[in-house]
Amino acid sequence: MLLPLLARERQGERLLPWTAGQASDVSRSLQLEGWIDIGRSLLRVVLLPVSLIATLVFFAYNLIRGFVDALLPVLTVQEMGWTHTDFSELSATAGLVSGVLGMVAGGWLVERLGRRRTIAAGVLLLGGGAAAMALLAAAWSQRLPAQAFISAYYILDTLISISFLATMMAISWKRVAATQFSLYMAVANMGLSGGAALFGPLQGLLSYPHLFYIVVAVGLFVLSLLRFIDVGAMLDRMERL
Repeated sequence: MLLPLLARERQGERLLPWTAGQASDVSRSLQLEGWIDIGRSLLRVVLLPVSLIATLVFFAYNLIRGFVDALLPVLTVQEMGWTHTDFSELSATAGLVSGVLGMVAGGWLVERLGRRRTIAAGVLLLGGGAAAMALLAAAWSQRLPAQAFISAYYILDTLISISFLATMMAISWKRVAATQFSLYMAVANMGLSGGAALFGPLQGLLSYPHLFYIVVAVGLFVLSLLRFIDVGAMLDRMERL
């Protein structure tokens, strides 16, 4: 853990905060003078079309996440007769497997397929799984459909989230990258909370199969806008800011 302390990313960089060093020309050129400059620069970049669309899509996907995370424990325990332990054990195992897969293969898959393709494939499979769950409502007395969907959901969510995070980092302007990415994450958290908040009212209005169709509908919305997230075009625009 201490080995990174001995490494430098460039010549002249400080080894420790109190040791001698020299700022790079790139760092000097990106340095902002105060909060007003930070605010202006942030507005300039987040209001670009690609950034606005990416923010909307990121929010919509996290609506799905929050909604499904609220739906699954209620569905399995109250509707299917599972115990809380049954759901907790399955979700914990699926979460562990998805985490390992994300660490081992997530980066490789994103590099291989590309960010947008990985997101599109994942959302398409997730929507297909949600549609299958709705159509197989008569078979919910058996555990296999729900077990398969829950396991697939955790794995797909991990891969989609990795791709989204890579995308949002890629469209962050170096000048305000930390603040801009933090804003994107705040929007994602709003989506998670919003999805969970929507579940309660919709549960009282719709049947469980129709709740899965809500997931399909929002997934189609994500897919319809995904093609407009052009990272290359965003990078070109940021160079001209």
